[in-house]
Amino acid sequence: MRHSLTDNGFKEVGLIIKPKKAKEIKSKIDYFFKKNINLGPAINLKKLNKNQMVLNGQSRGKYSKQNIYINRGDFNKGPKYIRKLTSGVSIDQPILNLPELIEVCTKTKIVTSIKKYFKTNNIYIGYVKVRRFFKNDLPEFDTNFFHYDDNSKNLVKLVLYLNDINNAKDGPFVYVVNSKEKKPKIKKNKINKYMIPETEVLKFYGKKFIKEAYGVAGSGFLADTIGYHKGIKNSSKDRYVVYINYVTQKEYGGKGEPLKIDLNCYNSLKKKQKKLFNFFNKI
Repeated sequence: MRHSLTDNGFKEVGLIIKPKKAKEIKSKIDYFFKKNINLGPAINLKKLNKNQMVLNGQSRGKYSKQNIYINRGDFNKGPKYIRKLTSGVSIDQPILNLPELIEVCTKTKIVTSIKKYFKTNNIYIGYVKVRRFFKNDLPEFDTNFFHYDDNSKNLVKLVLYLNDINNAKDGPFVYVVNSKEKKPKIKKNKINKYMIPETEVLKFYGKKFIKEAYGVAGSGFLADTIGYHKGIKNSSKDRYVVYINYVTQKEYGGKGEPLKIDLNCYNSLKKKQKKLFNFFNKI
């Protein structure tokens, strides 16, 4: 099956950065985790019941009184302790703390593909997430389940691998081609209305429409994530991934801190590149 954004919402883009550069970014993530700096909040899966494992960003606010996050002080107990409690860690303000990602965000072949897909030159970066997924014995959680994004009218996600993902045990990104427009009518999950059981995906679309994305460190993929997608839980090693959302308007529903970019880095960009960061605070 031929894959392209226009045909079925998914496109392989090959190497985006050199493997050496990907390794350097990965090493910085490891350093942040080891030193307990520049890390975002992490959910303590030990505090959730089986039904709550489908919690996503939109539904977590309902459980704020339950104190589902790992206490910041517990991070001082070290990486071995933290990786037993959660599915992984994210980097706080990734563009500010990992300015190497600006090169990724502004890659001509990425930006051109998305402009062509959206049929407009007015595209922006709506969200950036950098995550180290742990290899552990905890259950599947959140994005390990098939779901679709509903935080913007138009949304294409760049998925960039920072380490080699060669097989299902490594935890590849998975996309259901042609699922943006065609969705089965099923009873919605009470906790996460965007989630769909894998049995329903197989029943409605068929196995041949489920694309598992493999690649070396530095390679990536574009996906219209208003279609169904997930990340398989990694069981062979930790998985390092960068997610960048390209949108035509501000993402809605987000209540977190606005994204930030270093002012000097921003000023060094070309005019067309600066436009991508319109929704960022320049500091």
